Amino acid sequence: MARKETEVTRREEETRKLLAEVAAKDRSARDLEARAAAERHDAEASARRARRELDDAEATRRKNEEKENALRSEEERLKRMEADARDAEEEATKTRAEAKAAREFAREEARLIKEEAERRAAEAEAELTRREKARLLPIRTRSRGERRSLRTFPVVTLHPRFPFNV
Repeated sequence: MARKETEVTRREEETRKLLAEVAAKDRSARDLEARAAAERHDAEASARRARRELDDAEATRRKNEEKENALRSEEERLKRMEADARDAEEEATKTRAEAKAAREFAREEARLIKEEAERRAAEAEAELTRREKARLLPIRTRSRGERRSLRTFPVVTLHPRFPFNV
């Protein structure tokens, strides 16, 4: 019986050792689980941070694309404005040339009109001088009612040529 007791004691000790080992392994497993949970929590936090950074990077990329598109459209608008400015400048140059030609034409026309007016004035003066030289004046006085044979002045009468009630 002593043998059985020793064996029971030995088995009890082995069982205690095994229980202690199991408890130690259980603690170790719980520690490992706790560490794994902490690492999983840290990994999830890192993943959330990475997702946020990725979202921020995506938002920044979208904003940069929008800015690039805005810059491209602004560049295109500026190119159109430059082309419009060049067209307007060409049109202004053309208009200035046309205005200069019109001014020169008007000056030439005015010069020709002035020359024509001076020529006509000279002709009119010559005609007036010629008429003054050729003016016939009556030599003798006429009696009342006598007609003039040389009519050099327009006739002014008190009697109309065509009576109203004829």
